[in-house]
This record gives sequence, structure tokens and C-alpha cells, in this order.
Amino acid sequence: MRALDVVVILFLLTQIISLGVGVLLIEGAKENPAFSALSVVPDEPASISNSFYLLISVLIGAALIFIFLAMPYKHVFILLVEFIASVFASFVVFFVFLSSFMVPNADTFAFLMALFLFGLRMVFKSFRNLLAIVSGAGIGAVIAFSIDPLPLFIFVILLAVYDILAVRWTKHMVKFANYFIKEKTSFSIGFEGVRKVRTKEQGKTVTKEQPWYVELGTGDMAVASMVTTVSYKLGSLAFPTIALLGSAMGLYLVFSHAARRKEIMPALPYIVGVSLVSLILVSGVLYMLNIKL
Repeated sequence: MRALDVVVILFLLTQIISLGVGVLLIEGAKENPAFSALSVVPDEPASISNSFYLLISVLIGAALIFIFLAMPYKHVFILLVEFIASVFASFVVFFVFLSSFMVPNADTFAFLMALFLFGLRMVFKSFRNLLAIVSGAGIGAVIAFSIDPLPLFIFVILLAVYDILAVRWTKHMVKFANYFIKEKTSFSIGFEGVRKVRTKEQGKTVTKEQPWYVELGTGDMAVASMVTTVSYKLGSLAFPTIALLGSAMGLYLVFSHAARRKEIMPALPYIVGVSLVSLILVSGVLYMLNIKL
């Protein structure tokens, strides 16, 4: 299996887990006050101000990482950020599932499981992919649960613009990515495989296999998960399915461009763009045909 295919499968798995957690949160919050307490925004779910609140939070987080990378013992500070973010996000996933199955002391068990998962990542670097998947799903689910579709769509569009600026203009996201890849943190997932490349030798076209290492940011997976999960609030599981398939097509576009240019690409414009356009087009067609899902 190609490295790209493996990463896309992990990307989709993250969204499926997020959707499962998100649906349990959305439906269970009516009866479980503990679920309602997981909301991460200050205003009502429909408020557009939540979009800018979340964006500012992301910018503050990026600024802190930028500062930490310039400091002595930077690995300690980055590890602390990774610990806080991943333990909280994975706690959400475990807590929601355990609570939904009526497990006693679900919060305690969820916290211990989150710590155990982070411990595995510390001992075995290969577990960083698993931690990234669970963390990305948790972040996507809790944000999609916290706000309504419109403010979330505005938020992810703003994030896509920021992603372009951070990669193409300030280039600080490239610096982040290089560090995360080098240190094998759970801020990204990676898989090493091969790809087939056509070359000309003595006038003949020859297909050869070349090593190819594919890397994808956990933030990209979390944002795709937000869009997929919040689409459930549109009234049917058909909408999350459309969003999920759209994000997968967007991801393939990212990697096809990255392979040709051999550089780090801003992934969110492709992932968010294709996912949202897919939702808009399908919703428009259904509306014109007067079909309700």
C-alpha cells in the first residue's frame, strides 16, 4: 500500500472517530450536564463571535510555539504544550465513549487512559500516529459540538487563509512542521513508503519505485474533523459523509501538488475548500430537487 493511501486512511479514520464522539456529545448533552461542560467557547453556539474567539486562540497558540522554539530547552516547552493539548483532546474521546456506555467514574478512567496513551508515545515513537489520530478527533469533536455550522465554517475559512499566510508569507508554519517531523511529535502523523515514478532511460520510459515519506499535520486532521462532525447538525448523516469525502479529495490534491513541487504545502485551503464546496453543491441540488435527507 502506498504511503499516501495509508495517510488518507488515517485521515478518514480520525474524522470517523470525531463524528462518533460528536454525535454522542450533541445527542447526549441534553441529558448529561458533564457533556455540556466540555464546550470550549464563551458565547452561544450560533454566535459569529465564536469564530474569531477560536481564531485568536489558534494565533496565541502559534505565537507561544514560535517563542518556545527560540528559547533554550525548547524541547521541554514543546513537550509540555503537546502533553496538555493531546491529553485534553484524548480525554474528551475516552470520556464521551465511556460515559455513553455508563461506565462508573468515566472521568477518572478517561484521564488515566489519556495519560497512558501519551506515555506510549513517549516510550515508542511509532505511537505518535495513534495519539495524533485520537487527539485530532477529540479537538474536532469538541469544537464542532461547541458551535453551530455557520460560525464553524467561518472559522475554518479564516484558518485556511491563515494557513496560506503562515506557509507562504511568514513561513513560520514551515519551521513548525520541520521541527515536529524531526522530533516525531504527535502534532503530525507520518508514514514511510514508496511511490512509482516514470523516468526516461536510453530513450525508453521506465517505472521505478522511490522512497516517499508522507507527513500530515494533526491540526489539518482536526479541522477536517470539525467540518465533518458539525455537518451532522445540518440534519442527516449524509452531510458528514459528503464533507468527509470532499476532504479526502482535497487531501489527494494537496499531496499531488506537494509531490510535484517537493515542498511543504498549505493543506487547509484544499481540505476545507473541497469539503465546503461539496456540501454547498449537494445541498443546492437537493434544495432545487426538493429532496429532504
